[in-house]
Amino acid sequence: MTYNVRAYRDDWRAAAEVIARVEPDVLCLQEVSRRLWPGARTRELAERAGLTWPEGRTRGGGTAVLTAPDLPVYAVGYARLPVPWLRGLREGVRSYSWVEVALPGQASTARRVTVASVHLSLDADERLRHVELIRTGVPSADQLVIAGDINEDDAGAAWRVLGERGWTRLVSPLRPTFPAGEPVRCLDAVFASPGLVPVPAAVGREPRDRELEGLMSRASDHRPLWVDLSRATP
Repeated sequence: MTYNVRAYRDDWRAAAEVIARVEPDVLCLQEVSRRLWPGARTRELAERAGLTWPEGRTRGGGTAVLTAPDLPVYAVGYARLPVPWLRGLREGVRSYSWVEVALPGQASTARRVTVASVHLSLDADERLRHVELIRTGVPSADQLVIAGDINEDDAGAAWRVLGERGWTRLVSPLRPTFPAGEPVRCLDAVFASPGLVPVPAAVGREPRDRELEGLMSRASDHRPLWVDLSRATP
């Protein structure tokens, strides 16, 4: 699951309720708070949503990855993505965070997956540079998932790099995620390496009711996006 929470400036409790209803194994957050004691709100969100924060600190903010309490976590990491100083003041931190976890129910070295939360620039050329930095910066793994706010739709160059070079491919639905009230643009996405495939949503995995729609509309300016993945059959 990926969710841009807009620095918790909206109804973060509504965001926590949305997350709790989806019950993700891994949650990729973008725009975590950059205010004083920024990690406090992320820890509160994790607690309300029934998740844990393996890294436990923001190290500059921007992104974070939360996990289910019973999911084995083997490694964590965080890196800033470079942006010009003035643009950084206007747009906020660009970064990526990652965790190495076991596939649910498959806690073995051969069944590990690295999941990275990314937040790319508003500038098209910079997005391409960021993608290349992520490609080289995320540790190599048996399987890889890249999820986050791409800040462009599927016609963009960075999106194509993520989805068309054999490194990863789009596994989430092309569902509009922005703006949350009446979404018209798909700016958020989940990409995965070829060894992982989306599985049909189980009953209840795609909650779509009036109450949830209201929660998502007031929780952030983005809607979340989620997908269930499993290993591809040989």
